[in-house]
Amino acid sequence: ASWGLCLMLVSEKSTIPSLWKALSVAYRGKVAFGFVSSGSAQVLKQLGPAGDLGSDKSRVISICNGNVRTAEVYKGELVMTLAVRSLQSSTEHHQRCFDAPQ
Repeated sequence: ASWGLCLMLVSEKSTIPSLWKALSVAYRGKVAFGFVSSGSAQVLKQLGPAGDLGSDKSRVISICNGNVRTAEVYKGELVMTLAVRSLQSSTEHHQRCFDAPQ
């Protein structure tokens, strides 16, 4: 079975932001949402370079079909309007997720 697109929020904070929860509800069944705090070293290690916050306080990573080798960092601003617009126009990336190795 195909997992499809998963968006993972990596953050210095230990709590899930309300915006992230709202997006997960709005896109339930279309996109899987995950959260990991910067203190979860083993999880971040599995994400490779995409999981390294560097000087960022947070970042969004897209993962196809649960395969962490496909992890890509979202490069845009983390603002609700931009995030929703990006999700709505992500059909091309979503198709790549279905074509990506599982």
